[in-house]
Amino acid sequence: MQLDTKEVKYPNFFIIGMPRSGTKLLRELLNNHSEIFIPEVETLFIPKLLKKFGGLILTKKNIRSAIIEIKKSLFFMNYTKKNTFDLKKLNTNNINIVNLINTFYVELAVQKNIAPKIIGDKSPNYINNIPLISSYFPESKFIHIVRDPRDYALSVKKTWNKSLLRSIFKWSKGINAFQKAFLENKENMVEIRYEDLIENPRSEIIKCIKLLDLKYEEGMDQLFYSNEKLGDAKTTKIDFKNKQKYSSAMSTNEIKKIENYTIEFLKTYGYPYSTKRKKNKKTPAVQNVILKIHDAKSLIFFKVKENGFFSGVKKVLKAHKAH
Repeated sequence: MQLDTKEVKYPNFFIIGMPRSGTKLLRELLNNHSEIFIPEVETLFIPKLLKKFGGLILTKKNIRSAIIEIKKSLFFMNYTKKNTFDLKKLNTNNINIVNLINTFYVELAVQKNIAPKIIGDKSPNYINNIPLISSYFPESKFIHIVRDPRDYALSVKKTWNKSLLRSIFKWSKGINAFQKAFLENKENMVEIRYEDLIENPRSEIIKCIKLLDLKYEEGMDQLFYSNEKLGDAKTTKIDFKNKQKYSSAMSTNEIKKIENYTIEFLKTYGYPYSTKRKKNKKTPAVQNVILKIHDAKSLIFFKVKENGFFSGVKKVLKAHKAH
């Protein structure tokens, strides 16, 4: 089987959601399908390339500029730790940025010596770029995975020591972005809950596979090796108990604060709550800025501890540029 680079534009679908919401788990389960390939590293740079080059026919200078963007991305830094990638493959005449991205994904598959029917991308933060991506990849599908905001915030806190409250501000922004995009493009999207995925992976994977016009393959609901390096999900088995940890790990006041900012979402997604509010509390602008500074310091400390001073700071800067 050969990849169709003329009629099909890769990637065919995107896994989106907030970080620490099960996107890695979902990627690994979907990658169990014989006709699906999803790179193990998040790309992050696609929105930036689309905004920068739009529908232009790329000049040689444009192509060099696009290649530089990819080369200095966090994706390239992480991917080339274990793999090689010949960026010269992207240096082709008479192409636009969609063609270049298409060639990029095809080459990722070639590097693995595979020719899948469908190529996907797992970059959670693309949840904030759905309209932009859809405008250039109108046939692409989106699979959104959502997690209880209280467990999401707790996981972010445990992993990077970031603010519980700011995590909720970001979560709400991302969910708002998805819900708005969903109303405009329902036929190309599916949404699942993380809690449902760990309780009954088969039924949730079938929903995703149906969106991609594929048939379920036996064994897709199994995790064959650890998909997560951080947090509580470092296991080779799907932990169906990895939910509602906030109830014992958070104070009553912390839970109440989070619920006050997310009550409408909690109702929509069927999560339990105790607050009496009916509408989401608005994000306080000044407090959000203060917490953003706190989170930046926490992330720098985490990356330096994990990668050393220079590599850690470099990773933080690349991640910041990607957003």
